[in-house]
Order: sequence, then structure tokens, then C-alpha cells
Amino acid sequence: MAFAAKIGSLFVKTLSKPIASRVKDYAKSHPVARSSMIVFAQKKHEFTTWASQTLKSEDSPKVFAGRLSEERALAAGADFLGESLIFAVAGAVTYYEYRKGNIKDEQKSAKVVANNE
Repeated sequence: MAFAAKIGSLFVKTLSKPIASRVKDYAKSHPVARSSMIVFAQKKHEFTTWASQTLKSEDSPKVFAGRLSEERALAAGADFLGESLIFAVAGAVTYYEYRKGNIKDEQKSAKVVANNE
């Protein structure tokens, strides 16, 4: 049974990758999702630029990093969306396996306590 559950979770994780790719493609063509991803990618770029400039030593020169082009921002936003979906699926499968193990341990403990009484 445990083997089948592991194979099933591996199947779900593997299946999430093509689904994430389809979601990325759909989001790139949908007008509302497209604009949202561009805005998100621009904000993410601003934050990472600010963080890298802030963490640089005082000796290093400060470099101006402008805004991303619309195509690069769209690609970055779509990649983030796809990776987030894959991460969420992997996290959900891991949580399910963890919870399933805890339930099994609780059942063993209850059985031991019942046998000792």
C-alpha cells in the first residue's frame, strides 16, 4: 500500500509540470492575467534590484537597472506562476504524506494503549 501511495504522489508531482506549462500559456494569452503578471514581474524586478543594491558593499559601484521590457516581464511572471503551481502541488503532496504518517502513528499508539489496558 505504501508503495502505491509513493507512486501515486510521484505521478501527481510529475503531472503538475505539464499542467503548469498549460496554465502559463493560458495566462500569457488572457488579458487580465497578462497584465497582472507584467505588473508582478516589474515589482519583483524592482525588489530584487533594490535588495542586491542594498546588500552590496559600499565600495562597489551602484548600477541603475531599468524596467523590464513587456516581453521579459511577461516571461518572468509566467515562469513564477508555473513554478509556484509546481511548488504548491509538491507541498500539498508532502503535507498529505506527512499527515497520513501521523494518523498511522496515532492509530498505532491507540492500539498499544488499548492492548495495555
